[in-house]
Amino acid sequence: MNKKGGVQDLLFAVALFFAIGMISLIAVNVGSNVLGGIKNAGVAELGPNEQLINDTLDDGIEISGMGDTVFLIIFAGYSLVLLLTALATEFNPAYFILFFMISILGVVISVPFSNAYEQFYLSDAFNSYAGNFTITSTVMSNLPFVIGAMSLILLVVTYARARTGKDLGFFG
Repeated sequence: MNKKGGVQDLLFAVALFFAIGMISLIAVNVGSNVLGGIKNAGVAELGPNEQLINDTLDDGIEISGMGDTVFLIIFAGYSLVLLLTALATEFNPAYFILFFMISILGVVISVPFSNAYEQFYLSDAFNSYAGNFTITSTVMSNLPFVIGAMSLILLVVTYARARTGKDLGFFG
């Protein structure tokens, strides 16, 4: 039972996706406020490099809004790694019932995480960034369905791998 790549890793996925979503929202808020505050305070108007400083601050504000792309890369990468490790790991067929119950638990646990993210996302402090986080908000708003779909895929792979007793053509 101490193997990686199974359905049991979905509980970690719920926490990971929630944490990355929250961190990216906070980062864009802090980055935008700090860099915007520096720019609006007139600090950049001190010398001959004024245009360079303003361009740098504008680039910093733009980069702080890339949290949605980071979330997409982590989400896709973690999902792919889960699938590949599930294909590479042999499980006893007796664990299928346990994995099914863990899958249901993962879907149930993801509901409060999804609701908490939506409340945080729709608060007054972060509402202005709604257009910048379309992927993150879509995944987090539908987190129970995402975890359910990932669970279903992992359960099918785990059951097929355990049932056949051999590899599925990907790993030896």
